[in-house]
Amino acid sequence: MSILIYIDQAEGHVKKASLEALSYGAALASQMGTTAEGLVLGASREDLASLGAYGVKKVHQVAAATLDHMDAQVNAQLVADAATALGLAA
Repeated sequence: MSILIYIDQAEGHVKKASLEALSYGAALASQMGTTAEGLVLGASREDLASLGAYGVKKVHQVAAATLDHMDAQVNAQLVADAATALGLAA
C-alpha cells in the first residue's frame, strides 16, 4: 500500500513545507518498501510532474475552483475519499 501525501498549495503554487513533506514521505515509503503518491486539491500553476524529483511516483489532483480556498472539513473529506478511491485507505 502506498503512502498518500497531501500537497498544500496557495494561489496556484505548491508550498515549501509540502515539498519537504514529499521528501520525508518518500523516504518513509522507501523504508517501508512501498511507494509515495501525492494529492493536490485545487488548481495549480506548478508542473506537478516535476514533483517526482521529491520521490513521489504519482501526483493526483482534484482540480476545482471551489478548492482554491482552504476549507478544512471539505479538504479532509476529499483526502479520505481520494485515499479510498485510490485503494490507499486501510
